[in-house]
Amino acid sequence: MSRLRIPLVAVMAGILIAGTVSSQFAEAKGAGRTAVATYTSPALGLFGQGGFGQCDGEDGVGCVLFFTRPTERQVTVKVTDMSGQPVYATVVQNKGNPGGYGLQQATVKGEFCGKTKKPISIKGGQRVAVYLYEGPGPDGCPGIATQGTVKATFTR
Repeated sequence: MSRLRIPLVAVMAGILIAGTVSSQFAEAKGAGRTAVATYTSPALGLFGQGGFGQCDGEDGVGCVLFFTRPTERQVTVKVTDMSGQPVYATVVQNKGNPGGYGLQQATVKGEFCGKTKKPISIKGGQRVAVYLYEGPGPDGCPGIATQGTVKATFTR
């Protein structure tokens, strides 16, 4: 019986190793890491100009927060709002303490309507906030954020 267990254990170990290697290979090739967060209301502010607006990302009020890995350099984002309309949003990173809370200076990394058309450059290891706005965007984006989900895919 023990002779039968050795080949079975070897096969199982091989499957586990192959799965780990293929998963790491997929991420290295740009498949990236995906994270999803929900929001319950839009940010108050003037279309995200200057990265300002009322935001409590931990509770999904006005924005959502994502933590990044040090090796991640780009993000693509898709917003799905309960209204069914594309929503005007901005991707923002803090200029200062990446883990701090409260009033901070921020840099707008990109803006979009509904979903990003191309990846937005970010600094890995720093928190990323996606602000969701209450009115149509300055570029003619028709959507008005109500509540919904934000899907972010981070790549190297």
